[in-house]
This record gives sequence, structure tokens and C-alpha cells, in this order.
Amino acid sequence: ARLHPDLVLIASSSRDVQQWTDSGPSDANMEDVWGDGLAKVLQRVAPVADRVIVIGDMPYPDEPGIDCLTSHPDDAAACNTDRAEAVPATMNIVEQQTAQANGAEWVDVTPWFCTSSICPAVIGDLTVHRDNFHVNENYAVWLANVLGQAIGLIPIDRPMTAVHLPQTLTT
Repeated sequence: ARLHPDLVLIASSSRDVQQWTDSGPSDANMEDVWGDGLAKVLQRVAPVADRVIVIGDMPYPDEPGIDCLTSHPDDAAACNTDRAEAVPATMNIVEQQTAQANGAEWVDVTPWFCTSSICPAVIGDLTVHRDNFHVNENYAVWLANVLGQAIGLIPIDRPMTAVHLPQTLTT
């Protein structure tokens, strides 16, 4: 509250999350638990920030990115993941609805990682995922302008110079 930030970005990972109850870990009702937790965070942050943006959860590969590509040096496509398996669609819907219900914006990052059917392991000659949970550093840097445009810090009509998405991911 003392800082009163102009912008707060909230990002998280829902992969393999569980809640802990008296009987131990459980993934029962995770969508409700996740939405309730996000709502509590947003209700605390929104009053002290000019803008709050929730960054949607990214698609996850079937196998750790670099490990898979090392195992298939001549066939990067072997490391692609079907979009339906990679995208945490239900959790993204929960996050989007929760963000909007609590006065925050929401950004869908799925188009930055997937076509309509697959989530490639390599885009623009860059490895997309470092492991099962993290974007490769070079790919993250490559997406900097795209994120800047998505959150309104870089004008959409500004030509992309250092970073641009291949046509296969923008159509």
C-alpha cells in the first residue's frame, strides 16, 4: 500500500497443485480453491494499485523441454505437445473469470506457445521450455515485446523489431 504501484502483474503455475487438508494432500475442488485464493490476493492488491493484470497460465510440455530435445536431436517435432494436453484450460478459465470479477485484467499467453493443435518445443529456432515448469530464458526474452503489447506498455501499432511471432503462431 505504501508503494501504490502503477501496475501489478500476477503470474502463477497451476500444474500439479494440491491443497493440504487434515487428511493430507488433495486435488479435489482445486478450481474452486484456486479461484478463491486468487480472489483473496486480488482483493488485497487491487485497492492499492492503479492496474492489476493476471497473466494466464502457460501450456506445459509432456516432457522437459531441453531433456526431450537432447534425446531427439534430429526430430524436434517429437517433443511437441498436443494443445489439448498442454493447455490448463479449466484453470485459465477460473483465473480469467476471477480476475474480471475482481477488477483485474487477464492476459491469455496460450497463443504465444501453441498453434490451434500443438504446442511446439521449438519456435523461431528457440527452445520454448527449459523444463516442465519454466519457459526457456531466451524464449522469454524473445516474447518481451509481445507481453509489452498485451499489457499496453508498448503500442500495438509499433513495428516489432527484435521480437516477432512466426506466422504459424499468429494465425
